[in-house]
Parts: sequence; structure tokens; C-alpha cells
Amino acid sequence: ATFARPAVGAQPLYVLDGQVVTTRPRPGAPVSVADIEPSPDVIATVTVLKGDAATRKYGPRGRDGVIEITTKAAAVAAPVDSTTR
Repeated sequence: ATFARPAVGAQPLYVLDGQVVTTRPRPGAPVSVADIEPSPDVIATVTVLKGDAATRKYGPRGRDGVIEITTKAAAVAAPVDSTTR
């Protein structure tokens, strides 16, 4: 199998409770989970999307992969999508 290497400086798209996180400490700096600031105690799920799954769901913004973080509060409020299980 051949694996494509990510472009230099490529960063995944971060999504917290369905909202794309665009905060960066300075222009061009990578976004990190620390920038999003969810406490490990409130995280319900973390989903990693890559390749076609990421671009299918988020379009060109997902080309470098997507990290979806759902907090426990959002998980309780949102209906369960049985098609993804």
C-alpha cells in the first residue's frame, strides 16, 4: 500500500461540538487541542477522519484530516445517528 505524506505544515481541521475551530495563536500557527481547551473530564468522544471521509464531510477544509471532539453536554443534547454505527 502507498501512503500519501501530508504537505509540510499541513494541519487537521478541528471541530468542537459541530463548530469548526479557527482560533490560532498567530497566523499560520497550528491549532492544538490546548487552543480549544476542552477538559478531558468533559470530552465524550474524539473522532479522527482522514482521506475521503474527511473531504466528503468537510469539503476542501478537510483535506488534511479532521479531529472531531464532542463534549458530554453536546452528546446528551444531540440525537444519536444510527447510520454511523
